[in-house]
Amino acid sequence: IHLAVLDMHMPRLTGLETLQLVRQINRILPAILITADATLELMRQAFHAQVFSVVPKPVNPHVVLTTVVRALVRVYGTVDEPPQKPAHGEPTQ
Repeated sequence: IHLAVLDMHMPRLTGLETLQLVRQINRILPAILITADATLELMRQAFHAQVFSVVPKPVNPHVVLTTVVRALVRVYGTVDEPPQKPAHGEPTQ
């Protein structure tokens, strides 16, 4: 696992509680928190938990993808480009 994308409100644990457990295993794992209620208190908690970014709902897929790439580059220094989808009719590799 190279990155965690967590929703703040999940059935059993919050995203921050889940991150706290994950960090016992992997202290440098970058995390992105998704939430519909980005209050000042939540932002403070996320900062304290070293969350890379808090993304508000409704989620914009472009914002999430850009944030994922930025987090991976910050922690690992680089990101492999995803394979390009072949054009219609071109053979796949």
